[in-house]
Amino acid sequence: MRGRSKDRDLLVADIGGTNSRFAIAVSETGRTTLQRVTRFANAGVEDFPTQLTRFLSSLDMPLPARACIAVAGPTDGSSALLTNGRWQFDAAALKRDFGFADALLINDFTALASGVHALDDAHTQRIKRGRPVTGAPLCVIGPGTGLGVACVVSPGPTQTVIPTEGGHVDLAAVTSQEWSLKQALHEQLGTRISAEHVLSGEGLRRIDAVLRGEPGSLRPVETITQEALGGGESWGRRTVDQFLTLLARFAGNTVLSQGARGGVYIGGGILPRLLPALDTGQFARDFSDKGVMAAYCEALPVHVITDTETALRGAAMAFQQTRDRA
Repeated sequence: MRGRSKDRDLLVADIGGTNSRFAIAVSETGRTTLQRVTRFANAGVEDFPTQLTRFLSSLDMPLPARACIAVAGPTDGSSALLTNGRWQFDAAALKRDFGFADALLINDFTALASGVHALDDAHTQRIKRGRPVTGAPLCVIGPGTGLGVACVVSPGPTQTVIPTEGGHVDLAAVTSQEWSLKQALHEQLGTRISAEHVLSGEGLRRIDAVLRGEPGSLRPVETITQEALGGGESWGRRTVDQFLTLLARFAGNTVLSQGARGGVYIGGGILPRLLPALDTGQFARDFSDKGVMAAYCEALPVHVITDTETALRGAAMAFQQTRDRA
């Protein structure tokens, strides 16, 4: 039977609605590095313990004594429920069943936002110029399986990350086309339409179906993005343009709500794939289209997080910070 690794080693996980990412975070001389980074698809997997066992079985090293699991859903640190899935998480059960001496559950956007301040130019792409206010809050959003939102107060080693459920606010339509889209989705889904209903993988499919006049016929995300990136006019291109406009508006709205004059970081699995189709000038105009508050948004930069391991590193940072404050 394998023993446990040194106290400074930590199992970290980033659990979304579609994929699970795992790694071993090793801290030495004040620096955290990731080892054994692994991604598994969640489809067909019954529960989180099954997925965790799969990762642990793949390791050829001593098992960490501590774990920090970032979950795409609300959590109190001890229990969590995956918002876009059925998996449940319990820190006490993780310690009992897997032998961890310490286990912490955090929101996935707490993890992502915790790692943002340590990003460099190699891990991001700026899509809007601006001059952030030093020390001001950062806004972190991310369309993926769902739509995550967080705020980073006093970014840096002593920062405070506030996870929110901002992706579930009502969709704010501006143009007649956006109002028509919102009405069509309301009639189809029979519920209020949130930002996440359109700014997510499933949302991209919904926009495409409505624009094509076939609300009940959802095409794969891959088909839509390939059309959009193929050049020329296509339903995929129109869909992606509408998606990016709505994302820019939502990002600007979130900045105003959070007072995030430190700028915006956009993560998630969708936008990095769409960067070749992004009209940065149009994105900046939609982001700043805020009437009397236009200048407020015009001054701020927007970056896309292109590094896929930011949330894993952020989970390690959040774990250490949480335990240091206990």
